[in-house]
Amino acid sequence: MRGFLLLLLWLVVVVQSAVLYLGYEREQALSAEVAALHDELATLNNNVAELRNKVAAMEQQSVSAMVAKANKVIVQGWDAIIDSVESEMGRARAALTELDAEAVPVDDQPMQPTE
Repeated sequence: MRGFLLLLLWLVVVVQSAVLYLGYEREQALSAEVAALHDELATLNNNVAELRNKVAAMEQQSVSAMVAKANKVIVQGWDAIIDSVESEMGRARAALTELDAEAVPVDDQPMQPTE
């Protein structure tokens, strides 16, 4: 009976050791899988960042972006033209005002032809 209990105790210890060893192996395998998944996640995050940069570049080069840039340039050109016209009108007004101030009153005498 004592021998049977020792054999049974030895068998329990061996089974328990096997269970612990299998659990350890499984834990190692899962740790390796987790590390691989972290690496894959980092790679995917880098890919996403690159793709976002490409999308942003494509949006800047898209037709609508080009039209918006062209519109902006056209509006700036028109603003420059309007500013130039306003400036020239101001100079013309000043010149006319100056000419009016310098004008000599004409007598009611008719002009005599010069020969």
